[in-house]
Amino acid sequence: MVDVSLKTYNLGVPNNGKFETTDQLVVTLTAVIYTCSVAHAAANFQQYDEYGAPFRFPFTLHGIPPKDKSPVVIETILKSIANRAELLGVMSITKVLSEKATQSLGDFEKQLIVDPPAVKIVDEFRQSLRNVGKTIDERNKTREHPYEWLHPSAIPNAISI
Repeated sequence: MVDVSLKTYNLGVPNNGKFETTDQLVVTLTAVIYTCSVAHAAANFQQYDEYGAPFRFPFTLHGIPPKDKSPVVIETILKSIANRAELLGVMSITKVLSEKATQSLGDFEKQLIVDPPAVKIVDEFRQSLRNVGKTIDERNKTREHPYEWLHPSAIPNAISI
């Protein structure tokens, strides 16, 4: 059996999977870190807010969709929505998927970086995250609906489901 994903994992790496410059490595590692932190937070952490209110954003509907704009009777609506077990299942799954299970981005569970120049870079990164967080906090003060999902404190260090 051939695992296509495993055999083609390096297609996103320049030059047939061979790094030739530090910049190529930086671009690839940035994409990996982004995918495992920011992209994961953007795709997962709002799920309960969206699907946890099933009548506002139904996860599933049964039956045939209406083909015209004629009025629909309540019985048709009640038959089309998910039953109690389906609703509770979706709510439970999306609640679990919406939970952050690791430390925030830049707040590592184990401090393995001890090289002084590397420690300085991590400190600068953490300060950048704090600055972004302050900007979001300031903007949220004037918003009717504050945006919290991609606040640096809400972005995890890793994917942990």
